[in-house]
Amino acid sequence: MLRSKRSIKIVSILVIALVLASITYAFAAANTMPATVYAGDGTTTVSGYTISDLVFDHDNSNPSQIVGVSFSVAPAAPSMVKVQLQSGGSWIDCTEGVTTTCTFSVPVEDVVMLRVLATSYNY
Repeated sequence: MLRSKRSIKIVSILVIALVLASITYAFAAANTMPATVYAGDGTTTVSGYTISDLVFDHDNSNPSQIVGVSFSVAPAAPSMVKVQLQSGGSWIDCTEGVTTTCTFSVPVEDVVMLRVLATSYNY
C-alpha cells in the first residue's frame, strides 16, 4: 500500500512536470523572427551647411508680427529643415531646398534667436 501511494506521487509529479514543460515549449515555439535582420556599425564625415541670405518676413498689416523667414542653404539642398526661435521652443517645419522658407506668425519680441536644423537624411 505504501509503495502504491509513493508510485502515485511520483507519477503525479512526472505528469505535472510534463504539462509545465509542454506549456513552456508552446510559449517558446510561438516566437518568430523575420527572415532578414540587419545590424551594423559605421562612421561618416559630418560637415555643416552654410546659411546665408537670411530674410525675416513681416506682416504688412501688422509689422510687429514676423510671419516667416527665408534663407539659402549651401553646398546642397537639404532633405529636412526646421527652425527654432526660442531656446527650448518648438521646432517649425520649413520647405526644403537651396532656398528654404519657414512660415509662422509670432510677435517680433518672441524671436530671440534663430536656430537652423538641416540634414541631408530625412528621418
